[in-house]
Amino acid sequence: MINVSWDDAVSFCEWISKESGARYRLPTESEWEYAARSGGKKERWAGTNDESRLKEYAWYCANSNGRTQPVDTDKKKANGLGLYDMSGNVWEWTSTQSGGHRVMRGGSWFNAPESMGCSRRFKRCLCDLQV
Repeated sequence: MINVSWDDAVSFCEWISKESGARYRLPTESEWEYAARSGGKKERWAGTNDESRLKEYAWYCANSNGRTQPVDTDKKKANGLGLYDMSGNVWEWTSTQSGGHRVMRGGSWFNAPESMGCSRRFKRCLCDLQV
């Protein structure tokens, strides 16, 4: 999904929780990073430390054709926990709020490798999110 606000993501988690009877929520920053790093390994990007292999795991500025890409298990490898697109393609919302900001992780299709590592974060001002 693209063009999803933090409120949209939270609302979806609430809806799917009611529909399924299971509890869904956005991960915290720490949970997101643990999952992206294949369960806490010291991976620089989700699935690899080797920049020459990054294209096997992630969509980013060098291979995205200037746009988001569908999550396709035939085109990219999963990280060690079986998760796809944790680095690159689209920034991912977390439940973490830092000051007056919501925190996103993972990088996107237009980012260079150094901007989408597992430890990178992007803060979006809550004032930008007001409708």
